Amino acid sequence: MDVEAGLVATKSLAIVYLAQKRHQSYVGRDSMQLLNRSLASLVPNYLWQHADDTDVLLLHETEFDEPSQAKVLEPYVGLPIKFVPIPSKYWSLPPWLASANNNASAHHKKLPPHSRFLMPNWKQISHYTVGYRHMIRFFTLLLWDFMRELGYTYVMRMDEESRLGSRVPFHFPSRMRREGVEYAYRQVSYESGGAGEHFHDFMREYLLSNENAWLEAATASAASTLWLFDSCKAPIMARQAQLTHDGAHDGSRAALVNASLALAANFSRLRCGEMYGVYNNFFVTRVGFWHRPDVQHFLRHVDRQSFIYTHRWNDILWHSATLQTFLPRAQARLYDDFTYEHASTRDNPASPLQGCWYYGGISQGRTDASDALELASSFRARFCPDVEPCVQRYVAAKPDGGAVSLVSLTAGSVVVEHPDCSSVPAWYLCDPGNADAATAHHPGKKVFFRAHQCAEQV
Repeated sequence: MDVEAGLVATKSLAIVYLAQKRHQSYVGRDSMQLLNRSLASLVPNYLWQHADDTDVLLLHETEFDEPSQAKVLEPYVGLPIKFVPIPSKYWSLPPWLASANNNASAHHKKLPPHSRFLMPNWKQISHYTVGYRHMIRFFTLLLWDFMRELGYTYVMRMDEESRLGSRVPFHFPSRMRREGVEYAYRQVSYESGGAGEHFHDFMREYLLSNENAWLEAATASAASTLWLFDSCKAPIMARQAQLTHDGAHDGSRAALVNASLALAANFSRLRCGEMYGVYNNFFVTRVGFWHRPDVQHFLRHVDRQSFIYTHRWNDILWHSATLQTFLPRAQARLYDDFTYEHASTRDNPASPLQGCWYYGGISQGRTDASDALELASSFRARFCPDVEPCVQRYVAAKPDGGAVSLVSLTAGSVVVEHPDCSSVPAWYLCDPGNADAATAHHPGKKVFFRAHQCAEQV
């Protein structure tokens, strides 16, 4: 079924996948097998319970013909899972980049050969295809328009490598409405768009050049001050925190404005370190948040600058920057009730059937009664043995009272950390001894493990 055929939502939540037969950038990955495994985890752990208010949309570039669709959907007859082709307006180069890369265009002839807008100069273009960058743009700013067009109020993303490892014990839209949450996620990835200061420079320049686009939300009250700056440790940050406190105490919005501008002027990777990023291969969000005028202003600026294509700055960065600039921290929530897995793998020449896990991982949920050691051992046994994951062992409160011992195994810069100091595991900078870990460069493994309270063994 497609949009042109009249797909109009009668339910509040769309769960979206980008479905493909073979991954364009990760050669050798069996995308069909991964999609089937992901769906097999989603159906019993969420969809069966909430099919009356949920559609699962397998978005694709028209590469699935009817027999291919029928093969995927065969185990799920009667469930609201459907293939939906992505309209070309949501999966194409923005006009200015299309023009720049059209040999016949006058605009192209005016560009110097070293221009970053020309495709041969795009970073990592030999590995990360144009389609991969379309995906980043889609999840950064076009998904919201597509979901509004279809009539959904909430959208949840699942990736082909996403798996729900235990039952989700609630209905996402109902809980989020009840708690005033606009965006929910499950894991965290610390990122900054590669080496150097470029991404932080971009954010600083936007904030200082577009004060009217973000200051109102940032200074409505002390509680709504940007949490984008919370990791920044230069002396001026402590001074501005005091100004913010004083401004809130005496009701002076001017003090809040001055504090916010000073924080923006000093925002850098050197002072603030890697950004706390939502690992957004899984998220649930209210579509309307992304259509707020201030949020749209930022996203359109991001699009026009084209770093998504020229530098492959990913949607983790853009989701995280948007949330931390325009949304109070309490309205973005790490939901840890259920076990979630997203493990990216590379080919393993020694054993083609057993990939080598290098990014992401598995995080046990508070309602998952599995033994933590058995869960960790079972997960590791599926991959080649050369990875050294961050192992987080912690005791968390059970939703129905009592406590439970949990485990999270992650690789790369992925961890489980709530964005404040009141939940477990807490943000790593809640421990003052970790302040030096927020440095100009991504910390080495030992520093990262120490700062995030990782063990080297389960």
